Amino acid sequence: APSGQPTTLGCVTKAVDRRLERVLARRIRELADARDIPVSHAADRALIARSHMWAVLNAERSATLALVQRLAEVLEVDPLELLRGEPARVRAKKKRARSARA
Repeated sequence: APSGQPTTLGCVTKAVDRRLERVLARRIRELADARDIPVSHAADRALIARSHMWAVLNAERSATLALVQRLAEVLEVDPLELLRGEPARVRAKKKRARSARA
């Protein structure tokens, strides 16, 4: 691509980054909630500044692998569990199934 022009790969990479950031934020919240650990306490236990944690959760900053590793240890999961997300349609289908059972 000419200088200053975004490449298709760059656009795809940014879209993937945003998706991963959303998945990571959602999984941190879900796993902390499932363990009755406030997100701020998870940050403290992982030695992550609360302001940095909130920036990661709000997709204002990207998480490093070290941050993912430390949070995984606090939440007692494999680090990959923080990056695994389900497609919205799968989450919606599961939610409908739970509602139907209730």
